[in-house]
Amino acid sequence: SELPRPGSPPEFPRGDGDRGPGGFAWNNVIHFSGPGRGGSTLSGYGSQRLSDATVDIDRGGRIQISFRTDTGKPITFSGTVIGRDGDVLKTDVAADDRMLRLRGPMYITLRGREDILRITLDATNGRDSLRVSWDRR
Repeated sequence: SELPRPGSPPEFPRGDGDRGPGGFAWNNVIHFSGPGRGGSTLSGYGSQRLSDATVDIDRGGRIQISFRTDTGKPITFSGTVIGRDGDVLKTDVAADDRMLRLRGPMYITLRGREDILRITLDATNGRDSLRVSWDRR
């Protein structure tokens, strides 16, 4: 299936299906995944290495992005797709860490229907900032 373009109805099969966390209809999700390398840097806390990334987008434009980390605990973001320019998706996401409440635009560069090439994020809560940069390897 093609990714939905902003302002147009998504071209996904209809049906309620099972709803997962965040209201996802798991049977109607577009799934991207890929090996890669990158890092995240949180002001005042330091940085961590990131590896494999997964991106899931449901037919309503909700998105969930997850990276594997060296600690074994994934770093996860969720939000909505707000735009698309060619192969680049612009999303508005928040870190799943409720205590920090970091939010910002995440850009996801895709190749074809199944490959993630690049993911970048600059998020803030007004005090702390988080920068994520990941590339497919």
